[in-house]
Amino acid sequence: MLIPKCYTCGKVLSHVEIRWIHKKEECANNVNLTKEESLTIMANYLDELKITSRCCRKCLLTFVEHVKIIM
Repeated sequence: MLIPKCYTCGKVLSHVEIRWIHKKEECANNVNLTKEESLTIMANYLDELKITSRCCRKCLLTFVEHVKIIM
């Protein structure tokens, strides 16, 4: 589960959770993409979602689904 708000600025991030997870999985499952290309796609997607502050971008880019790791 994604954090509901940014740790630093308090901006609500929960409204992009489902779309963010799908896009992240899509990039991770595409074996034709290099790591740099994948990060570029993710950064462009954050721009589309209007997530522009560094602190909010950091929260989303470093988000790890612990439930999937445990199971």
